[in-house]
Amino acid sequence: MVITQGNSSSSPDRGTLQAMGFDPELRRKFEAGIESGLLRDLHVVLAARSGRVCLEYYAIGSDENWGDPLGDVAFDADTLHDLRSVTKSIAGLLYGIALDRGLVPPPNASLYEQFPEYGDLAKILRAPRSPLPTR
Repeated sequence: MVITQGNSSSSPDRGTLQAMGFDPELRRKFEAGIESGLLRDLHVVLAARSGRVCLEYYAIGSDENWGDPLGDVAFDADTLHDLRSVTKSIAGLLYGIALDRGLVPPPNASLYEQFPEYGDLAKILRAPRSPLPTR
């Protein structure tokens, strides 16, 4: 695996990392994780806070597009990547942030209550139904 780091303008020094609230050894620890094999098969890692990039990492690695092997791909900021289930993790993370800030209802809240303009739909869906015949 080849490590290609972002340019110096997007790679803050230790003092800047600390001022941003990150461990000043972030880059060194990340590289040690890759070298030790603890962090494997990473194509891209981008960490930012308040719109400022604090860690940017690109690698060469095998990739596929919906099961079709693409071989080794040299990833960079312009490389499209097949995300698939990554979006579920990101959506969950964003929901958690919004929940913490009180911007969204908790997971156990009634869905119908979130959309009062569809009250008629709630009544229809909650109406008793006759059982389906089994023969």
